[in-house]
Amino acid sequence: CGTAPSLVEIMNISKPVICFNAETNRYTTENKSLYFDNHKSLQKILKSIDNKKLKIVGKEMGKIAKKRYRWNRISKIYESLLES
Repeated sequence: CGTAPSLVEIMNISKPVICFNAETNRYTTENKSLYFDNHKSLQKILKSIDNKKLKIVGKEMGKIAKKRYRWNRISKIYESLLES
């Protein structure tokens, strides 16, 4: 399992993320997203979330994506792996 490309794509356009509570999702979103474990916990989030919180989460997702998920950064990481 790895980072879901669709998760990174939505983060790159600064949209709020509500994702399954999986270690890889938590790592990718730096524990700053909203997480659900089952349909009941997802329903609870959807019923209680407000626009202010959605904007905050979206802004955080954009910051993380711009810091961690850019091609120039990723290519440098791969390049250093190949050189070692």
